[in-house]
Amino acid sequence: MSRSVLPSFSFEPALPAIFKHFHEAYKAIDGRLTAENFKQKIMACFRTWEDWIIYPIDHLITCQNIFLGLQDEVKLYQNSSLRLWMFLLSCGTL
Repeated sequence: MSRSVLPSFSFEPALPAIFKHFHEAYKAIDGRLTAENFKQKIMACFRTWEDWIIYPIDHLITCQNIFLGLQDEVKLYQNSSLRLWMFLLSCGTL
């Protein structure tokens, strides 16, 4: 059975840059437990997006690798600050 990908709005191109910022924030956290909690919340987001088929799996793996620091290469997109704000707003964190 094939799985169809739901529309991903306009966040998909900005996700690598967003997760690069999340990686930098994660590395800047001093407390080990605080950092691990932050990491678990981000990883839960990836699992949810994979379950809901929000974005293509290859794109999610790339973003996850960027967040975990396994992949350094990231394209910076125009208006990435605006896209980050829109992403956070859509997740209910703002």
